[in-house]
Amino acid sequence: MKPLSFTTASCLNNLDGIVHGFFGRDSFQHESQICEQFGLKADHFVKLQQQHTATVHRVDHPVAALPIGDGLVTAQPGLALFILSADCVPVLLADPVKKLVAAAHAGWRGAVKGILESTVEEMKHLGSNPADIKAALGPCIWQESYEIGPDVLNLMKDYPGSFHSDFLKPSPKPDHFYFDLPGYVAYRLKQAKVGCVEPSAFNTYDHPDRFISYRYETSRHLPAKERQASVIFLK
Repeated sequence: MKPLSFTTASCLNNLDGIVHGFFGRDSFQHESQICEQFGLKADHFVKLQQQHTATVHRVDHPVAALPIGDGLVTAQPGLALFILSADCVPVLLADPVKKLVAAAHAGWRGAVKGILESTVEEMKHLGSNPADIKAALGPCIWQESYEIGPDVLNLMKDYPGSFHSDFLKPSPKPDHFYFDLPGYVAYRLKQAKVGCVEPSAFNTYDHPDRFISYRYETSRHLPAKERQASVIFLK
């Protein structure tokens, strides 16, 4: 079977005992193949029933029944943490000092609710100093491709203190804006005192041949049910 292609982040590369990858559109429902590709047992992975929450789970073994949540943390070697995305920001985190890894799914809803801070807090409970944590943002939708209307903006404002207009720029449409989701995610991570935050390297909307973009596909009346995988684990 042909290996699935993936990209990596420089801040997570060459960390002793930590492996990660941001996979593309061919990775949907291929968790077992990805595990085997990385030399893990095919069933040694955890993924979530993602629902744009601020809920984080600490895990130490494969989970058969998918829990609801949008963040995972582990100190268990050989257990792959999976996040699925299709425009939202997949965030992979590692603490090379305490040997902890984490993964978070951050759309605008999860970000304003605090999924990033919740993930860092769970790492802190296991002994991490946030200054030692390295976080990488994976392929996601960038500001120039992400127009939002007053409906979304009003929902964001329901979280006072969480939303900042610095991440908006006006759209040609009245009362519409372009939202910098990865910039906002990076800001929230930095506010949580994470030591290194690497920005997203790819705009999913601009690379439909490589990545799944929910907005790209729905704007062209294409089915948009699939998601791509991002994974991190301890050797």
